Amino acid sequence: MSFFNPIMSDPQLAIPKRVQTDIARAVSQKLMGQGSKRYLFFMCFMLTGIILIGSTLYLLNAGNNANLYIILLWSIGLPIAGVIQAYIYLHFGYIPQLRRELHDRGYDICLNCSYVLTNLPSHQTDCPECGTQRTPITAH
Repeated sequence: MSFFNPIMSDPQLAIPKRVQTDIARAVSQKLMGQGSKRYLFFMCFMLTGIILIGSTLYLLNAGNNANLYIILLWSIGLPIAGVIQAYIYLHFGYIPQLRRELHDRGYDICLNCSYVLTNLPSHQTDCPECGTQRTPITAH
């Protein structure tokens, strides 16, 4: 789980592996329950498919060396599209929900940049990393 959750691997948070698994499961369930974010990854996948299939159809009508271009398109385009899809899903879906879940469970992190706020003075109301107003933490 720590590969997909670098925030939870922070030694300052000291989250046990079992709790990390519970948090990751809760985040995934919440993402699947939200209408707009549920389809975020699916829509990226569909857009990529439309672009690749449309390009393939265009190349089929191009004539000379079309097969070579189609192989290059799919062998280069598909991995690049996968990386872009993963970035969009993680950046706009999973990571913000993970920050919110950690914060709701009592871990004092910045909801904007994931900076660990545990050892900061109580009078400091802003995150030192990004300047976002600190959200009060509930009981752990």
